[in-house]
Amino acid sequence: MVSDMSDLMIFKSLISDAKRKLKKERQPYGGLVKDGIMIETPAAALLAEQLLRAVDFANIGSNDLLQYTLAASREIPFLEEKYHILHPAMVKLMEITVRAGKKYNKDICLCGEAASFGEFYPLFLQLGLRCFSVPPMKFPAIKCDLMYLSIDRSSSLLKEVYESSTKKELEKLMRSRL
Repeated sequence: MVSDMSDLMIFKSLISDAKRKLKKERQPYGGLVKDGIMIETPAAALLAEQLLRAVDFANIGSNDLLQYTLAASREIPFLEEKYHILHPAMVKLMEITVRAGKKYNKDICLCGEAASFGEFYPLFLQLGLRCFSVPPMKFPAIKCDLMYLSIDRSSSLLKEVYESSTKKELEKLMRSRL
């Protein structure tokens, strides 16, 4: 979990130390090790351009990102009733991250609970996401859904998400786009 470049530099230093130690001990390791980050804090999403210049890829950790964005624990039932998993602020942070990934030609993968809902994929595709991490038992259904989806760049879905002001509005919107 990173929030800024200082966190990333600590990580990179630890990786360099480990590589030097393996080399010194003449232990084989995959010479080309790609490094990436989890975008799990609003700070990391807002600094995605800066962070992505220094890594090979990023994963959006939707569970933690939502929790930190809304300053709310996922275990509190009241909050689950109040907030949609794709709260407009969450979508905005995802959009910022995906744009940074495109700018620097870095893969951005969506992980966590949000990636498990097939009804959200029209929005994910409109955001520019193309990589998803889903639980194995959800994979066949998601794959099937994706086979029949097209990317509608003229769609107003993203604008409508940003204009939604309640969980009920977001749920209605997402159901209407199935």
